[in-house]
Amino acid sequence: MISIMDKVKAIEEYIINFRRELHEHPELSGQEFITQEKIMRELDKLKTPYRKAGNTSLIATLKGDKSGKTIALRADIDALPVTEEADLDFKSKINGLIGLRLMRIT
Repeated sequence: MISIMDKVKAIEEYIINFRRELHEHPELSGQEFITQEKIMRELDKLKTPYRKAGNTSLIATLKGDKSGKTIALRADIDALPVTEEADLDFKSKINGLIGLRLMRIT
């Protein structure tokens, strides 16, 4: 039987690259149309139902096989109007905007 950690490790590089792609192409709040499209494509690949909320927001529903408590997760996808000074391979390519930053949980 494959453990959850094995499954995570199998897609880790894909997830990191997707996050970096979002970081490189930031969009200000209310203007995240390209980011929204990218996220919708990923949700479509995963056959995860979602609906648009407002102009650039999405609500996706992940449903397990068992009944029980509901957990809600929220993620911001907007950029900050800050010039990125970090020298990273995936540095923002939009001058004056810093892209999506996510925490890594280990």
